[in-house]
Amino acid sequence: MHRTWRKVLLGSLALFCCAAFIPAALAAKAEPKGTLTVAPGSDVINLNPLKAADSFSHYALYLIYDTLFTIGEDLQAKGDLVVKTENPDATTYIFTLREGVTFHDGSPLTAEDVKFTYDYVRNKENGHKFATKFAPIITIEVIDPLHVKFVTKEPYAPLLTTLTIPIAPKHIAEKDPDALNSHPVGSGPYTFVEWKPQERLVLTANTAWWGDGPKIKDIVLRPIAEPTTRVTALETGEIQIADGVPFAQARVLQEKGFVFVAVEPHGYNLFAFNETKKPFDDPRVRRAMTLALNRQEITDFVWYGLNKLVNSPIIQRSWAYNPEVTNYPYDPAKAKELLAEAGYPDGFTVKLYHEADENVKKWVEIAQQQWAAVGIKVELMSKEWGAFFNDITAGKYDLCAWQWIGQSDPDGGMYRMFHSSNFAPHGYNWIFYKNDQVDKLLETGRTVLDPGKRTEAYQEAQKILTDDCVYIYLADYRKSMAMSPKVKGFTYSPYNHLRSLATASLEE
Repeated sequence: MHRTWRKVLLGSLALFCCAAFIPAALAAKAEPKGTLTVAPGSDVINLNPLKAADSFSHYALYLIYDTLFTIGEDLQAKGDLVVKTENPDATTYIFTLREGVTFHDGSPLTAEDVKFTYDYVRNKENGHKFATKFAPIITIEVIDPLHVKFVTKEPYAPLLTTLTIPIAPKHIAEKDPDALNSHPVGSGPYTFVEWKPQERLVLTANTAWWGDGPKIKDIVLRPIAEPTTRVTALETGEIQIADGVPFAQARVLQEKGFVFVAVEPHGYNLFAFNETKKPFDDPRVRRAMTLALNRQEITDFVWYGLNKLVNSPIIQRSWAYNPEVTNYPYDPAKAKELLAEAGYPDGFTVKLYHEADENVKKWVEIAQQQWAAVGIKVELMSKEWGAFFNDITAGKYDLCAWQWIGQSDPDGGMYRMFHSSNFAPHGYNWIFYKNDQVDKLLETGRTVLDPGKRTEAYQEAQKILTDDCVYIYLADYRKSMAMSPKVKGFTYSPYNHLRSLATASLEE
């Protein structure tokens, strides 16, 4: 190669390499453009990260706030505010925080905010429904503004996957924990503008955000309860992303040029019993109600064969799933025998609570008909999401239909739901299930670091839980969304919800 041209080439390469390694935070950001409207199936319940515990509230919270970790598609924890994790021993975690992060009011986000957030949430007296997730933590220590140390009383295998609570500003919440209820101040890619309950929630781009974005100027969350109405709004251009689109309409929308966003199964659809209420304190009744349902027929009819029948409280894509749990066939004759043995030869009457959603309504109505065939009369009680969520998680129901989503580490869906220390209203065991053997297995699952031993514990616990018929499982749960082809770079996450809108774009 000629020496002159070689110098030019090397110079060009040097310039390219320098440009390639400019930190994202220093690179010039394009001006955010456009307004994107998302139609969730329900409105948020609370905008306070220290109190919110439902998925619809986190649609907004994960855009307004940052978290220590997010959950990847491999179900593993990924650093968000954390850039480095150190483990001096099995019970100590030292986290290095991202430098230069500020809240929307200009205050720096430091280790003090992290400590305050998790100390508040793990304090049971503050009433957060996730408090027991953090019970193994004994101390949180601020080392300096960018370093915080968590110490657990024993090894706690799922710790990193639990550290996804949005970080609240201590300087605001310490004075008044309720100050963030309707006017949140986070450090995330979008800042709060206004919230008109049941009408709209408006966010605008935080151009000082540390990440690669945002690229969309304004995001509006406009709750629309009915799926068909959401689809119509998408087709007319009133919204750009429709939440909870029925699978039956997916093909039609795709033919019209819309993009269907299908997500890997991350939960399941189920019926849950309040075991403090008769007759559900008797496992024979719970088993009879399971056998009385043609679950495969319901699954095929409601989800068009796209969702698989499930039999376990752990999702099938999890490393801890036990494929050998008890599978209950459709056997109405055996169901009647069990009801007679339990003292209900003529059946009984019960109220079934469910979310006011078209998809849920389909499967509860079929179940109602099938239970009637064995003498069980079911009165359907439909409630708007916020009221439904609050009542069920407080244990104010007899029988309910539920969609359990966002399962990553099995501890999240097992210890929280079935350990006797988590009874509602302070925990998520709102079926009030208590089994000493299951308690010990779930304790092993979270305190043993060996993956093989954790798997053994969870697989044995699954077998006991399915034998006890704690739930009636139907199909796996897949969040489905449809969006305008103008939306680029959006992927829904059952763990981070709408967070990818932070780096998505909207074509004009």
